[in-house]
Amino acid sequence: MGNNLSEQTSENLATIQEFEQLMNFESTGQFHIHIYTEESNEDKQNALYLIEKLKEAASTGIIRVSVSKGFVYPEGPHMFPNWEIGISHRYLAFVITFLMYHRKNNTVMIHPTGVEEYINHTQRELWLGEKKPISEEFLLELDIKAAEAAERVSEWFK
Repeated sequence: MGNNLSEQTSENLATIQEFEQLMNFESTGQFHIHIYTEESNEDKQNALYLIEKLKEAASTGIIRVSVSKGFVYPEGPHMFPNWEIGISHRYLAFVITFLMYHRKNNTVMIHPTGVEEYINHTQRELWLGEKKPISEEFLLELDIKAAEAAERVSEWFK
């Protein structure tokens, strides 16, 4: 460590930047949070409560989130109704802590976004509550289509 405060601050900043590079946030550093809802009104009401509280925190500048509309039916690889929230990795600890204390019976899935959808949804995901099945076939097809599109784009630059 450096002898003075400015040297220590520079060393700490370098360490944080190195750590972020090791975290491999791909190109976005974004995560999706899915708050699943079951058939009960209590689960639906609690999901809405969680969404509103996150929106309130965002409106005050505490965090930055984007909330999609809720999916009433299975959507994409998610086989159960859910709300999807987009969030930067910088606010993830705050939101996870909030959800740990307030999710009640709602299951929550958190995963990084990026080009490796299958891996992001099946190996890099975090669950709060009961793990739900997801459509792995859908994710594999998505990754194949993304790889094909990337190959077509690379052909344009040859």
